[in-house]
Amino acid sequence: MNSVITNPISNIPVNEKSHVHGWTQIWRDQLGSCIDHKCTPKVKSYDRVYIDHGANFGGTLNLFGGATKEVLTVLISLLLVMILFRLIMICRIMAKCLRNVLVLIPHTKA
Repeated sequence: MNSVITNPISNIPVNEKSHVHGWTQIWRDQLGSCIDHKCTPKVKSYDRVYIDHGANFGGTLNLFGGATKEVLTVLISLLLVMILFRLIMICRIMAKCLRNVLVLIPHTKA
């Protein structure tokens, strides 16, 4: 399974000396993931997307420039990917349950 770490609200710094980048590097190493510094559309191609709120996250979002069209577009895009992923998982679970039910149904000869 491939995974990526990104932040849809603000960019993850590229400078490796940044403490915010260091925080993401720790998560990257622990999760075996890639880092997408700018939450590009490429995140849709990963099996799993981790949202990194950053080293200074205090529990609420801080939108310095406000809820711009760009921020909302990225958030909606990620939400759609999450919904699609959940639907795929639900379909897999239902298919597995159906296979288990079919095994329990006795086969009769016509």
